[in-house]
Amino acid sequence: GWILSKPDENARRVRLMIGPGGAAGPATGIKICFIWKQGNYDKGGPSDIMSRMGYADGSHSGPADGAFPDQLVPAIDPDAYDPVEAVFNTPARNLSSNMGLTADSEANALEDARAHRGIIRGDTIFMGYAWSPDGAVARYTDLENYNFWVRRSVDGGATWTAPVNLSNVTDTKISVREPRIVGTPNSKDPDDPQDTNVAYIAWGTEVNQYEHLSEGTIDLDIYVTRTADLGQTFMPVVTMAGGPNAQFESQLRCTPDGNTMWAVWNEFDEVMDTVKAMFITGTPGTP
Repeated sequence: GWILSKPDENARRVRLMIGPGGAAGPATGIKICFIWKQGNYDKGGPSDIMSRMGYADGSHSGPADGAFPDQLVPAIDPDAYDPVEAVFNTPARNLSSNMGLTADSEANALEDARAHRGIIRGDTIFMGYAWSPDGAVARYTDLENYNFWVRRSVDGGATWTAPVNLSNVTDTKISVREPRIVGTPNSKDPDDPQDTNVAYIAWGTEVNQYEHLSEGTIDLDIYVTRTADLGQTFMPVVTMAGGPNAQFESQLRCTPDGNTMWAVWNEFDEVMDTVKAMFITGTPGTP
């Protein structure tokens, strides 16, 4: 395989975003989007969310069309399977830095991005990540926190909208964790067609502890919202799972038309000292 990341930095938690059925975007040919965390440190150290896009152009046959070195943007060296050659790769795009898309992953050593998610629908990419302007302060004190930020591209990743803070947790003693972005599933039923513009977005919250004094994760509540135009606008955020118990690790699914959502999560029962599996269903405008 070819090295997509900067070979002298640590890359981790790579994600692959592919359009429905593996189809390429009709206008741009976008076939696949690679996103990953990258930075000098590992095991939770500060990082940025980097990306490369693969565009199908028919120059390679089969389902891998769009994932070869000459089809990636920013480009990589055709011999990038060797770290010595991978240093000649064009730097990947930085999707999370407050210094812009062309920023080196260490240009701002304070900020930290994690928990990247996303979907491709046609030529549109909708993605998000948890971000803090100062990761060390957020981890070792409660004077900063992490929020969930989203952004989109309508031209196959060539340009991007400015990031939007979707969670807006202003209390720095609370941080966002475990975000989700779930699009509608494909449908071959003409009576239940897929609405590719709908996506559900959820995230959990936790007590922002001093990491060096942490008692382990202390989960709080789970929140959800919905977009019907793939990230241009959002319904009001509602609490999907709240109350005195700790709720965490949500999973979402929805119908092809996006009008019904199902969700499960884990919930700690302090009385029984057990973790329960919980389920809920909802429709737009109904928590």
